[in-house]
Amino acid sequence: MMLLYAPQSLKDVFYLLSRTLKKLHGEGSLTEQFALSCQETAWACVENMASIATCAPVDEGTAWIARHLRGVHADLEDNMILACLENKAVECFVTNDASLLGKCAKPAFTPETFLEYIRR
Repeated sequence: MMLLYAPQSLKDVFYLLSRTLKKLHGEGSLTEQFALSCQETAWACVENMASIATCAPVDEGTAWIARHLRGVHADLEDNMILACLENKAVECFVTNDASLLGKCAKPAFTPETFLEYIRR
């Protein structure tokens, strides 16, 4: 099974991980060194994603599909992800976004149900 990720997921992982680490530490007591450490951790996570998965290709055709999914789902960024699923190599879709679970043509899982699926 080939593991793909949508390109915009990289920025989401980077931003959310860095922000969450800073919040857990307490932003009021955040030192510059700790902030840099959070950023480095986020970069390491992005690099790990790239080492175990492949970025789904995005081209004019992907953008066209995303624009034409507007009647199915109103969010363009989500539609770009759904359009990436049109790649023939994609077998299924994993997301925490409940609004997307029923809107793709491929089998869709939450992370928890996907882990159950691959353990079988």
